[in-house]
Amino acid sequence: MTIKYNGKPKLWVAILHRMAALCWTAWGITIVLLVLVFNALLGFGLIGYVFYKIKKNTRRTSQTHGSAEWISIEELQRAGCLHTNDGIKVGCAIGLTPSRPFSGLKALLTFPLRRSADAVYLASSGNGNSRPPWVYIPDAYPHVSIFGATGGGKSTCYAIPMLFGCQDCMVVLDVKGELVRLTARHRHAEFGHEIVVLDFFGISSGCGFTPARFNPLDLYRGNERGILDEARRLANAFVISTGKESDEFWNKNARSIITAVLAFLMAEANPDTSFNHMRDIISSPELMDQLIAAMLKSEKCHGLLTRLAGQLQQCRGQTKASAYTVCNAHIDFLDSIGIAEGLSESTFDPHQLINGKMTIYVCIPPDRIEELAGIQRVLMTSLINLAFAAGEDRNRRVRFLLDEAATLRQLDSVYAAVQFGRSYGLRMMFLYQAASQVDLCFPESKRDDFFASVASVYCATNELGTAKVVSESIGTTTVHSRSDQRSSNWGKTATTGIGDQSRNVNWGTGDSTSYNEIARPLIRPEEVLQLPRNLAIVLMPGQKPLLTLKMPYFQSLNATGSDDRWLSIFVSFVGLLVSVVLIPLLIWMITGGRNHPVVQDFWQHMSEPLRPDFSHRPNLPLRPHLSDRF
Repeated sequence: MTIKYNGKPKLWVAILHRMAALCWTAWGITIVLLVLVFNALLGFGLIGYVFYKIKKNTRRTSQTHGSAEWISIEELQRAGCLHTNDGIKVGCAIGLTPSRPFSGLKALLTFPLRRSADAVYLASSGNGNSRPPWVYIPDAYPHVSIFGATGGGKSTCYAIPMLFGCQDCMVVLDVKGELVRLTARHRHAEFGHEIVVLDFFGISSGCGFTPARFNPLDLYRGNERGILDEARRLANAFVISTGKESDEFWNKNARSIITAVLAFLMAEANPDTSFNHMRDIISSPELMDQLIAAMLKSEKCHGLLTRLAGQLQQCRGQTKASAYTVCNAHIDFLDSIGIAEGLSESTFDPHQLINGKMTIYVCIPPDRIEELAGIQRVLMTSLINLAFAAGEDRNRRVRFLLDEAATLRQLDSVYAAVQFGRSYGLRMMFLYQAASQVDLCFPESKRDDFFASVASVYCATNELGTAKVVSESIGTTTVHSRSDQRSSNWGKTATTGIGDQSRNVNWGTGDSTSYNEIARPLIRPEEVLQLPRNLAIVLMPGQKPLLTLKMPYFQSLNATGSDDRWLSIFVSFVGLLVSVVLIPLLIWMITGGRNHPVVQDFWQHMSEPLRPDFSHRPNLPLRPHLSDRF
C-alpha cells in the first residue's frame, strides 16, 4: 500500500497513516511466518529473496573521482530539516537519494507521535506516489540568502511565507511596500506584534497603519562612554565606499567630519536634535566654525570632543573644501521633506524589538532605491547595533529580512551580524538577484566568510556566473562511461602461374565494449540555467545539496485537484481494523494455539492437497474391455 502524505497533515491523520503502515509491515512478517510453518524451505527461500532484493537495491557507487550526491531523507531528518519550530520553510523536497534499508521501519517505531507525518514519509519514500515533505532550514543555520532573478519567487515563495509563519520580532527592508501590505495585518492580529511602518514617501498606503517616525540619535543619548563609538558607526553607514575610489583619503575625512558632528549633537545639543541638524551644520561653513569652537571648550566624553575638534582644524585650504564637498555628497539624501519629517523624532520605542513583540517595515520606493541607500544603511545599522547593545542572549530572536540587499553595499554592522550575531539573537535573510551582488556587500575575503556562514537558496537562476557558483559549490561525482568498438576486415589474394593457380579470401569482424569511471559535476552550469522555474537548489553548510519544489504563499500541495485524501484515510482505517483483528489471531494460531482442536482441524484442511471427491457420484458399471467383445 502506498500511503500518500501531503506535507504536514493534521496530527490524527498522520497517526492513523502511521498505524496503518505498521500494520502492513506486520502483515509482511505474518505472511513470512505462515510460509515457514507450511514449508520451511520455501520460507527461508523467501527470506533470502527479500534480502537479495534489498542488497541489490542498495546503492554502491564509486567515489574515485568525486562523491557529490543529492541529500537523502535520513540526512534531512538528522539535520533537523523535516521538523522544526523555528526554521524557515523553503518548499518541498524532491529528487532525494534513496533511503537505506529498514530506515522507514525504524522511523515508524522510534519517532514521537508529533512527528508521525515525517515517519510516514520515511516509510513510503521509496514509493512513486509518496508525496514530498515540507523542508525547513533549521536555526542551526541562522542566516539565509535567496538568489533569484526578478519574478523568480524570492518574495512569494520565501519572504512572504516567513512573515506569515514566523512569530519572531522582525525588521523588514521592503522595496515597493508589497510586504507590508500583504503581511502587516496578519502579524498584528495573529502574533500580537506592534507594527511600525517607516515610510517616508507614502508607498505603503493601504496597509492599514499610519507611518511612524524614528530618530536614531535617541538610542544613544545618555551613554557618554559610548557616544563616540556609536557616532563612528553611524558615520560609516553614511559614507558609502564602492571600492572603486582612486583615493580613500576623502571618504576617511568625510567619516571624521560626520563623527565629530554627531558626537557633539549627542553629547551637548538638545534632546530634539536629529540628522537634519547635522546636515545644517556640515553644509554651513559658519556653523562648522562655531561647532569646532564649542567642541574645543567642551569637557564631555572625557575630553575626546576636544580631540575631534583639533583633528578638524588640521584641514585647511583646498583640502578642507574638498573634504566638505565629499562629505556633503554622502549626506545629500537628507535634503528631502519626507526624510526630514521621518527622522525628526521617534514615535515608538525601538527597544520593544528586543524586549517585546514588534515588526518594523522600512519602505523604500523602487525608483529611488540606489539614491536612498544611505538612509537604508543608517536605519539598519541603528537597529542591528541595538541588538548588540542588549547583550548576548541565545534565546532571543530578531530577524532582518533585507529585500534587494545589494543596495546596502559594504556595511560593517551587517558583516558583524553575519559573523557574530547568532549569540545576540540576530538572524539575517538576504534577497539577491545574482551571486555577483554578494561582492558588493562582502568584498574580497568577506565573500568567503559570507558563503561559509549562510544557507543559500538558488531559484530561477538566469545568470551564468550564479550557475557556475552553484555547480562548483556542489562538486563532482563519479559516473561510468561506456564506449563500444566494432571492427571488420576483408581481404582477397590470388596467384596465377604456369600449371599452378591459387586464390585466398579472408574476412573477419570484432566487437568490444569498455567501461570507464570519469568525473562529472553533479549538476552542470547549463543544467542549473535550464532548471524549471518551480524548482530551487538549497545549499546548507556541511550538508549535501537539496532540490526543492517552490511553494508560493497562495498555493499549497492540496491545490492539485486531487480528491484522494479521504479515500486514503478510509483505506488506512479499514486496514487498521482488519489488521488489529486478523494479525493477532493468525500469530496465535501458529504459536500458542496450535494444539487447539479447531486450529488443528483448520491447519489439517489447509495442508491437505486438493483432490477430487467422487463420493457423491453414483456407481457406474465399468466399461467392458475391447477384448471381451470377441
